[in-house]
Order: sequence, then structure tokens, then C-alpha cells
Amino acid sequence: MSNAGWWPDPLGRNEMRYHDGTSWTDHVSNHGTVTNDPLASAAAPAAAPTPQPTSPFQAPTQPDPSYLSSSQPAPTQPMPTQSMPGRPASSPFAPPTEGFPTQPVGGTSPFGTPPTPSRDMPFGFKADAPSPLIQDAGAPERLKWFVLAVVAIVAAVVIALLLSLRGGDDEDAAADTITAAETGEATTDEPTGDELAPGTTGIAPPATSPSVATAAASTAAPEPTADVTEAPAATTESVAPADTDPPPTAPPAGEIPDGDDGPVPVGVTVRAGGNLVRVNRVVTDAQPVDLFDPQPGNTITAIEVEACAGPAGFAANAFYWTAYLGDDSTAENYLFGDEFPSVRLQPGGCVLGVITYEVPEGSPVASFALANDVFDEIGRWSVDGAVEPGAALAPETEPASVAVGETVPFGPGHTATLRSVTDAAEPLEDIFQPQPGRQYNRIEVEVCAGSEALNVNGLSWSGVATDHSMGTSALVGDTLEPSEVAAGECLAGLVELDMREGSTTAYVLYTGPLGDELARWRIG
Repeated sequence: MSNAGWWPDPLGRNEMRYHDGTSWTDHVSNHGTVTNDPLASAAAPAAAPTPQPTSPFQAPTQPDPSYLSSSQPAPTQPMPTQSMPGRPASSPFAPPTEGFPTQPVGGTSPFGTPPTPSRDMPFGFKADAPSPLIQDAGAPERLKWFVLAVVAIVAAVVIALLLSLRGGDDEDAAADTITAAETGEATTDEPTGDELAPGTTGIAPPATSPSVATAAASTAAPEPTADVTEAPAATTESVAPADTDPPPTAPPAGEIPDGDDGPVPVGVTVRAGGNLVRVNRVVTDAQPVDLFDPQPGNTITAIEVEACAGPAGFAANAFYWTAYLGDDSTAENYLFGDEFPSVRLQPGGCVLGVITYEVPEGSPVASFALANDVFDEIGRWSVDGAVEPGAALAPETEPASVAVGETVPFGPGHTATLRSVTDAAEPLEDIFQPQPGRQYNRIEVEVCAGSEALNVNGLSWSGVATDHSMGTSALVGDTLEPSEVAAGECLAGLVELDMREGSTTAYVLYTGPLGDELARWRIG
């Protein structure tokens, strides 16, 4: 499913409308408020949506393969502000370590051909080709002939200029040749005494052609009879090769370098912007997601990233990470393979996920960099000298949390409550089973609106496993129906969190519309 998600309303009546990958739905969003606007009152849109992220600091949503066959209603919270529910069937770093398993993704839009991945547009989609400058239908005939005449004149001028320049070069070369023949000298491309000869480390003597050598021998003065002391042959001094930066080395055990001090090997933890951050490992030639192959000539490189928030919190978002090739050019983010949430963690919160890139064949990634909110680089990891990452990161302070069953207030009198957690639960809908390498951890929740209405859906809830990997709503089987809860009203239900197989839930988070952590419950 290449175009499921929230897109600008093609009817123009609202800001956003939800497309489930098969058809447009009645769910719309205006200024973050989700309502219903039936399609029946207007003609169907004519084209599939074009992705437009709503914030420069939020990663665009990914298609969720499991939603294709679902008859469940679309989420009523704008997708770009939530963690990405659509992710590969399994992580290349989930035990046992393997490449990315494929998972079925499909679906087409009834209103046009769905977008296809492209390196030329952000967020992996290819825009329609621009309209021609002059179209056949409706363009005045004389205007077309006028433009063609101008093009022909410009082309003739350019060609004449090129021919004149080429002729001048040829005439200069011919003049040089004639002068050399008259004076007995010959021109040569060999370096002069002021030039460095290729492959040498010093100044080379002027080269002499055979014809010049013959002429010089025939006109040379007779050798003097007096003894002549020959000067010793000149010698060239070797020049040391240019200095090159040595590959980064791992710091002493237990030492945490600052991310501003320069690159460190993959597997080393740094203090980046007050947070503990590490690129655990790199997988080249990772398996792409079905139906979303990279561009011809490109491969997929995946990295596993882990971080624990410092005093100011940590913005977990693939948008802040950049892959650099050997020539310092960058690789495109391959959004369809990411398994990295979009959430801003409170101090002490930790996250682990996968970020993927499209890399040209034969040009491997040399380093990965992390930027802050204003896109200043705060950490870089080099592939050279990579080391084993060791144990999971430990936060320097424990995150603020409450026990299961407690109610947490937020906003204008709103509250959220986690009632229970069940790991590796049997799916609520038999037809919607977890993908290979995944499992459903079920939570029972309740949300109450305060003095204002509140939009509620399962995507506001996420789980954090003991290894810091995260999971959000599977969008299938949830009984917490996406809806707007009136002021003073409550809504309870079940949410199935799609998480790595074998995951044990350590925390459950409730996040706001922009992905900010609003509440956290500890398990056990």
C-alpha cells in the first residue's frame, strides 16, 4: 500500500482526509481535530494523494501492510505527528540476526496510479511530470512557431560561436607548428623546467624531442680542449605523502566521549546534546520491503540506533540522522524500511530502532551523523574500526513513571489510565496475525476528556520493551475506536501493540499529537 495515510483533502473542504490504500474515507482533520465528512455529497477525487509532511521535524508516516485487508476505520489523528506504524515485518537486528524479511504490501488507488519511490523527491515519492511549456491543445499556432523560430536562432548562434572558437584554436596550433618549423624548434606537451613531471617528486629537467636533439648536435660548437669539471647530477628529494586523518579508535573502556569531539567507531556510545547515543551496528545489502525496491543501481543499508534521553529529553526521529558516503555526499533515507519511532522522550527514556538508506552500488556508507533540532551535528559514527556495542544503554536518570492502574493528568483536565498489559497476546482478530518476527502485546486503557473535547485513537499509545525497542498500534483488532470524546466523557478499550517477537514490555507511553511523551507507566 503506497499511499495509505493522511493527505490533503482532494475535495478542498478540509485540511486532511484519510486514504486507507484502497479508497478515500469519511475521516477528515482540521487544525488537529478529526471529524467525519462523507464523500457521498461530492464526486470522487480524481487522483491519489501526494505526500506532504506537516512538520519539518516529524518523519512522514509509512504504509502499514497489515491495514490493507482491514475493514477497521482509519485513525482519526493526523499520521505525520505519530510514530510510524508501518514497518518491515522484522528487524535485521532482532535475534537471531538476519537481513530484513520481506512482508506483503500492496493495494492501488481507485483514483489513479499510486506514487512510486524516487530519490528525486523527499519522503520516497515521485511527482507527476511537469506540464510542457506549450501544450498542443489550446495554444495559438503562431505562438508555437515563434518559440520554435527563437530556439532555432539561438541554436544557430551557439553553433557558430563554437565553430569560431574551434577554428581559432586550430589556427593557433597551426601557427605554432609553422613557427617551430622555421626556427628549428618544436613544441611539446612534456613539462618544462618549471613544471612537475607526472609521477616524480621533484622538478624534472626540460624534455627534448629527437628532432631538436639532432639539430643541436649538427650546430654544436667544438668541445673545448681544456679540462672541464662536470657538475654532479642533480638529485631530487622525496616528498612525504600528504597527511591523512587516521581512522577513529574506540575510547578506553567506561569513557564516554563528547559527540562534538569528532567521529567515533560504530558501536561506541557518545554524549550527544546531553543524551547517550550509539549506532549499534550496520547491515549492508539489507532486504527491502516487498513492492518498494530501491532505485536501479542502489542497495539498502540499515543501522540500528539506540539512545537514552538526557536532562532536556531526546527527539527520536529518523529525520535527524544522515548517512555519508566516502566522498562526503549523502544517501537517501529509505522510509519503507525504517523501524524507528517519531517520539520526543522525557529525561531517562530510552529507544532502539532501525533506520535505512538507499546507497549506490559500489559506494558504501562511510559514516552516520546525528543532528539536533536546528540541524547542527552533535555526533558522528565511522564504519571503519566498528566495535561490538556491548550491553544495552542505561539511562543516567530513571524516567518519571507511575504504576499500572494509576491515572495521569495532562492538558486541560484530560486523564489517561493504563489498566493492564498482556505480552504475546493472541490476536483479537484471527484474520490479522502478526508478521513473522513480530508479536502483539495487548494493553487495556482508558482516556477521559477534561474541559475540552479530545481526539482518541490507538496510535497515541506505544510500548517500550526491556531492550528499548518500541511498538505502536497494529491498527487491527483494537477496540479503542478512533473518535472524538466530548468534554467530561471517557472512552476505554484494548490496543494491540505491534512489537518485536520475544519482547517483554517494560514501559507503556501515552503521547500527544506532536509525539511528545505525556505519560509513562512502568511494568513490574
